[in-house]
Amino acid sequence: MKVMLADIQEKALDEALHELKGGRTGPEVRGVHCDVADLASLKRAADETFAAFGNVHVICNNAGVGWGGQVESIPAADREWQIGVNLLGVIYGVQVFLPHIKAHGEGGHIVNTALRLELNRTS
Repeated sequence: MKVMLADIQEKALDEALHELKGGRTGPEVRGVHCDVADLASLKRAADETFAAFGNVHVICNNAGVGWGGQVESIPAADREWQIGVNLLGVIYGVQVFLPHIKAHGEGGHIVNTALRLELNRTS
């Protein structure tokens, strides 16, 4: 399988690429800087993916951010960031890649990973 990794954190992206490549022969792996909460950034990443590999068949929407502490104490900016990544990132991923998968007619899969939060009722 050919793999395009996308991450907002360039250092983490570089480390993941290095680990996956590891000097071995194997899957073709590339990376692209991307903020999934930004539709334009995700479209650029998709365009780079299509240019590098052609038809895409598997998308893994796996970005997610969480928080610690009491929910009522989370600043508004942090909540908006979390919604942008955890919800809009998934919606944008489907919006950007699903038309491509439908158009090439070869089938495909979109995997959306959810973040689960546990609240302590005694807090």
